[in-house]
Amino acid sequence: MSVTQITDDNIDTGIDTSKCIGAIGAMDGSALTGLNVGTSLLKNGFNPAVDTNPADGVGAIWINTVTGQMFSCTDATTDQNTWTNMGSGTGHITYVPPVYQGTQYGYVSGGTGASVERFSFTTDENSYYIGDLDTPRVATTGVSSYTHGYAAGHNSSNMNSIIDKFSFYGSYTATFVGSLSSPNWHASGSSSSTHGYAAGGHVSGPPADSLSAINKFSFAADGNSSNIGNLTISNGRTYVAGHSSTTHGYSCGGLEIYPQGGNGALSSVDKFSFSADGNAVAVGNLSRLKYQPAGCSSATHAYNAGGYVQASVPWGGSSGHTTETDKFAFASDGNAAIVSYLSQSGYGLAGSSSVNNGYAIGGSPSGALMDSIQKISFISDTTSVVIGTMTTGRYLLSAHQV
Repeated sequence: MSVTQITDDNIDTGIDTSKCIGAIGAMDGSALTGLNVGTSLLKNGFNPAVDTNPADGVGAIWINTVTGQMFSCTDATTDQNTWTNMGSGTGHITYVPPVYQGTQYGYVSGGTGASVERFSFTTDENSYYIGDLDTPRVATTGVSSYTHGYAAGHNSSNMNSIIDKFSFYGSYTATFVGSLSSPNWHASGSSSSTHGYAAGGHVSGPPADSLSAINKFSFAADGNSSNIGNLTISNGRTYVAGHSSTTHGYSCGGLEIYPQGGNGALSSVDKFSFSADGNAVAVGNLSRLKYQPAGCSSATHAYNAGGYVQASVPWGGSSGHTTETDKFAFASDGNAAIVSYLSQSGYGLAGSSSVNNGYAIGGSPSGALMDSIQKISFISDTTSVVIGTMTTGRYLLSAHQV
């Protein structure tokens, strides 16, 4: 082999890098072996997605072999990953929580008076006053879009169909934007990315009567709700907790109130579709007969916290407010199980949700009004922790999040 030029001979003893001068032309790397990159270097003909879960976690590199763009995994949370574009600095792939989970703040409205209060999801703190509903309200249904909170219904005959809306950004004072098709109070609240839902509830009468209608209203355009179906209990259900997945709304527990006589607590879990209007179907039961619990939702499970439990139907046995927190999976229909407890028992609580935690807010332990904000971990399923208080005790209030 020539000492000045390599032609057809093989190099089997290596090259001193000091002897390599000048530009190196393009080489075919298809036969290269021994590169110790493991699964940290990934390549495919498309971009990664939030549910692209790299085995090596943060620091994994993804190369789009069609566009040439490179992404680095900067947040490795299963099915909620962040892939940062390393070239243009734009076009990052970031997990956006569903509308029923917030990343910044939780809100409470009504309950006692008209005030709207806010507390942080990132720093444990007391809530503080930021605005007011259109009018003093109690037992409203709370839902959330990405930009606004909504409080629907009320326990007064002349206001029980109101839908109020307040902005999460800017002006926090609510305005009247529409009416429920079925006037009621204390229906369950669920939120899709495009609509709010108020299911069940009751009218105060006389005679008092629980309802089964599922009301749906648009986030994109202010207006009245429409009745899209009914819950499974023919006599209706009120004081019911609401939950949301990305595809369905849920109404859990509650109380039957009907003119024919007799009241009874419920344990059944109803599920209705966000994509196709229609009646709900029964998919399971809570661990107890109970009503007025807080409804919280993780990405995968519903958490049903506290409330008033009834030993039997009709009334009888040992009944009272509870600290029990039930949990059931969205992916598989079935019964709930007790997985943790509130640190303070009560009923008439409101439920708000962040990505990693649920919040059971306010309520009453048999008469007195609670002002506590209790945080429920979606990660560890441990006893809740009181992380702050509201400006005053509140009962039958609504909760929201952004």
